Amino acid sequence: VQRAGLEALCNMTMAEEVAERFALGRAENELNIFGAFCTSEVERQQSAATGALAILAGHDEVAVRIADCQQCLQGLLHAVLDSDLPAVEIRAVSAIVSIRRAEGISAETRRAIFSVLQERLSRGGFESLDAQELAEEEIREGS
Repeated sequence: VQRAGLEALCNMTMAEEVAERFALGRAENELNIFGAFCTSEVERQQSAATGALAILAGHDEVAVRIADCQQCLQGLLHAVLDSDLPAVEIRAVSAIVSIRRAEGISAETRRAIFSVLQERLSRGGFESLDAQELAEEEIREGS
């Protein structure tokens, strides 16, 4: 039941009305839930949460909210550093790259994201070729 509820909530993030709710700061609890599930030991939960955050981070206003949500940012950074699941890797990398590129993100957060990408690449990179390419591109462009 928990997994089904999480997946339904994640699927709703594709609707513009839902993204607007996040942008306006009316979904702090949902952000914390997504952040917590980024580090779940259940692959489908981790994939759903990182996927939802990747979709939402495509909106600059929501990316700022995600960056300000400690649980979200730490969950995504943890997933980037430690996941060996290609589906989670690409979702988490997509989310943090979108956050790093968004208007209104602090220099400190940008540096933290850059550092995590560098660290993961220095440890051998990603299983996901798409995550690998996106991370390498971000390092090249951001250095």
